[in-house]
Amino acid sequence: MLDATEQSRELVARAEKLVPLLRENAERADSERRLPDEVVNALIESEIFRAWVPRRYGGHEIDPVSHFEMTTHLSRGCSSTGWTVAMMTTTSWMACQLPDKGMDEIFGDDPDARFVGLFTPSEEPAKKVDGGYLISGSKPFATGCLWANWAEIPMAVMGDDGQLENVYWMFFPMSETTIEDTWHVMGMRGTASQTVHFKDVFVPEHRTIAMLGPQGAMGGYTRNEHPEEALYRGQISMIARECFVGSVLGIAKHALEVVLKKLPKRSIQYGPYTKQAEAVPTQLQVAEAANMIDTAELHARRAAEDTWKVAQSGVYPTDPMVRIRCGHDSTFAIRTAKEAVDRLMYVTGASSIAQGNPLERLFRDAAVGTLHGIARVDATTELLGSALCGQEPHGSMIF
Repeated sequence: MLDATEQSRELVARAEKLVPLLRENAERADSERRLPDEVVNALIESEIFRAWVPRRYGGHEIDPVSHFEMTTHLSRGCSSTGWTVAMMTTTSWMACQLPDKGMDEIFGDDPDARFVGLFTPSEEPAKKVDGGYLISGSKPFATGCLWANWAEIPMAVMGDDGQLENVYWMFFPMSETTIEDTWHVMGMRGTASQTVHFKDVFVPEHRTIAMLGPQGAMGGYTRNEHPEEALYRGQISMIARECFVGSVLGIAKHALEVVLKKLPKRSIQYGPYTKQAEAVPTQLQVAEAANMIDTAELHARRAAEDTWKVAQSGVYPTDPMVRIRCGHDSTFAIRTAKEAVDRLMYVTGASSIAQGNPLERLFRDAAVGTLHGIARVDATTELLGSALCGQEPHGSMIF
């Protein structure tokens, strides 16, 4: 049996081997607005969805650095695939904050359990009932809903005084939802992030996790009953941001590959050069884009390493700078990778905007990938700047 490190390396290698298949199907995923069945089946057969499932259930329980590398490889193949896997596996990590009874129901017979995961509460609060909660509502942006068998929806619970008591992650089968086709967007089309509807669904208490307060996940509390599983002692805001970085970095790496492959064959107009690869402006722009990708990867890797250190320590980081720097590293890496794609589009000029050109799709996907609220670099820069200047951090430390 492979040890933990070997198991992590093995899963990263499997993800890299999928790149040719993913590239072959990337245009189809974009046009059909869903991942092709052969892609989903390959992910299942490669046990990619088990990345953050505990080993005691047959999962791989890989460290955050390996998860970052895995999603980067997948996004080098297909942006939508990398994003979907990142979202689904991060939600499986969230499910591992449940007590054993809840985890047994989800993973006991299915280590390949796949999730729709959402971060913002539904507008309609949950109703307390005997043994759990009754929930109804609708949520858009449900990435991967076509292939998920479990849903995680944050639900507000109100106290008897009508005030917010807490917000809970609630897990229930996708069979209790209906899916509305609303995903008509410019990028990341293959993620099938449709709208899910659910009505009068019962969620037992053992499949819920409080988010707020001293007994909440945001403050480091977990219902996981296995302290030896270091991964699940990670901090949610660090884990959640880390999951997105590889998705956009992989897009930038693919874009650079496309440009470097095309350059030797390209001529150039309106200047003293006949071949674009010989043009000094082109050389400068390509070098800048490559440096931006390297910079993004360095920051992303530091964020993943810090996330793993916190998890291994088993102690919630009371120093806010630990979380602030990790959050800024992640969002800065996402923005920088996206700007590298912009620079590479400029290198190739008007030909790159044609449908069917990989750069056109990568440009759209990178733009959409940076629009998620958790990727907002302005918010994390404000937090970092205030902390560096000796001011009390204000604003949300969650995302």
